[in-house]
Amino acid sequence: MKFRLTKAADGDIAALFRETYRLFGENQLKHYTEIVQRGIAMIAEEPFRASSQRRDDLRAGVRSFHLQLAAGRHKGAAHVLYYSLDPSDGETVVVLRVLAEEMEPKKRIAQSLRAGEGLAKKGDRTRERE
Repeated sequence: MKFRLTKAADGDIAALFRETYRLFGENQLKHYTEIVQRGIAMIAEEPFRASSQRRDDLRAGVRSFHLQLAAGRHKGAAHVLYYSLDPSDGETVVVLRVLAEEMEPKKRIAQSLRAGEGLAKKGDRTRERE
């Protein structure tokens, strides 16, 4: 299945990686990069996986997936992927935001959706699951 990152999600990931490197160094950055990539691949492969959560409280069709599930251990990651399916094709997973678990997602998700980032836009990164 295809996936793409909104500009907001791309910015979230860039900031997350900068902060990880600053606080923990290159080895932890490499490890966390793999976790994020694995998490995105997991939701692209199976968007409605049992370990994801419906987040209709944020907006109908939005789901969340905690990256500790991609890490394979409790406390292995501290971020959550928020995503939905692109309504234009129903098959592309759109990663709306990647937020620290303690962040309140409602306002941030709403801003991304208001900006039209939940819809396919020229310039967004789309990838095939390999």
